[in-house]
Amino acid sequence: MDRTTGIFALLLLAALAGVVAVSLHQDPRRAELNRVLAANPELSAYPYHFRVLRLEGDTAVMGTPRSPEVPVARILGLLHPEVAGLGPDTPEFQAAQHKLAAHQQLARRLVLEHPGITDARWELDREWLRAHGVGVP
Repeated sequence: MDRTTGIFALLLLAALAGVVAVSLHQDPRRAELNRVLAANPELSAYPYHFRVLRLEGDTAVMGTPRSPEVPVARILGLLHPEVAGLGPDTPEFQAAQHKLAAHQQLARRLVLEHPGITDARWELDREWLRAHGVGVP
């Protein structure tokens, strides 16, 4: 390898290392919020673990499996296998839907209690859905 190629390879490696370092860095406030969510006994016992995906100023963007893009029956069937295949009018299905909503509200409330966070916005957790075999449009 000649000198020019070696220098180019080193610069390329340094740039790649920088990109990896930036992508692995987690905002300390985001990390703290996610620790708060994970430490809550109710939330940690629930099949979906709510988390802050990122911070946009004083707004926490939080992940949720729930969205008009994905049928709620599909999500509830993953979270509560006992309701898979049940109709939305059944008491079990409605209880599972209520449980998801209650946990989502709790997660939001805990995040909004954190100093410096004035709003929380939900975003479909595509990563979680893909990991559970749900195709996301």
